[in-house]
Amino acid sequence: MFWPYHHFENCVTLKRCIKQLSDLSCIPQETYNRYHNYHGALEHKLKGTKYNLDNLENLIQTTNIANISENLPYFMFKANLYIDGFFYNGGSALDILAREILALFNIQPNVHVYYNTAHLEISGLYPSEPLLARLTDPPWKDEFSNYRNAATHEVLLSTNINMNLSIQLSADVQSQSLKLPLPDDPRAAPSDRTFNTNPDALDYCTKTFKRLLRHINTIYGDIATRALANGRLPLP
Repeated sequence: MFWPYHHFENCVTLKRCIKQLSDLSCIPQETYNRYHNYHGALEHKLKGTKYNLDNLENLIQTTNIANISENLPYFMFKANLYIDGFFYNGGSALDILAREILALFNIQPNVHVYYNTAHLEISGLYPSEPLLARLTDPPWKDEFSNYRNAATHEVLLSTNINMNLSIQLSADVQSQSLKLPLPDDPRAAPSDRTFNTNPDALDYCTKTFKRLLRHINTIYGDIATRALANGRLPLP
């Protein structure tokens, strides 16, 4: 589904597990329905994340550096469109993951649900729950969330573009490399921005999407293992 970024195999494992428990009447219908609704939404958001990442990669790889100045505003519009879509969908996937997990614990919070809501709600009821260690913010999330939140009010990519043209003399072939830097502080005015931490937006987004998929896949694996061992849902 998300190759070449990740096989996401535990997604299939969890779906099979829940279907099996449902067939055995070992999961309440309401829990099953909530999981099914949220999981469908999460998969959609992840597909949207991949769609925008793939389109950003295609835009960068197919744009001729020699002619980019002829239509730079349109190029930057499309690049920012895909960057926005990447962060919007990826961030939404994390928030929906929290809803999906809470559904499998049969917890219905009376607040707006964001990613950290799952940890907050579960720790309040089950402070020794093993899954809590997985639900703490992964190291990459703060930077990702900062970009995602800023993208709702700011244009992340400015016209400050690093263009590297390298010559492969041995093969007598000219290759080009176009890099779009992400700002260190996305809320800074464009004229005050620096570009040291993530000088290549495509590289950052590719790595982050892999981390996002790996994070969700690990959580799915833990839940499936627990549910099969218990022979029922909801958890704990």
